[in-house]
Amino acid sequence: MLIIRGVNVFPTQIEEQILRCDGLGPHFVIELRREGRLDSMRVLAEARLSHADDDAKTAQSKLLTSYIRNVIGLGVEVAVAEPGQIERSTGKAKRVNRSKIKPTKAQHIKLIQTTTWRSARLRLPSKLSGEPTLLAG
Repeated sequence: MLIIRGVNVFPTQIEEQILRCDGLGPHFVIELRREGRLDSMRVLAEARLSHADDDAKTAQSKLLTSYIRNVIGLGVEVAVAEPGQIERSTGKAKRVNRSKIKPTKAQHIKLIQTTTWRSARLRLPSKLSGEPTLLAG
């Protein structure tokens, strides 16, 4: 089970939607990405030989995107590959690829600032100074 933006997703749910599309074969890969704090999912499905032209692949991509959105409730990116491009496996199929994208320097600084601010404690003003001060920790 995968949790994408708070939605529980099972790879078999994706497989069921792919099998509903006549122009797509049963081979697919789910790619998970984390960009900063946001998780995203991309489904790479394989076209059948009869639907290998660009117009048919675009139509199948749109159809699969709508099926997934209606059934699972999650907007995903769908790409349709040429027949035979998705790696076959012997034994148990590996359906999910995870990749982490490193945050940019600006995102990293913002993350540190947010974390530091949340972990800081505010000390109430003392009788002597009269102003609140921040304590780290």
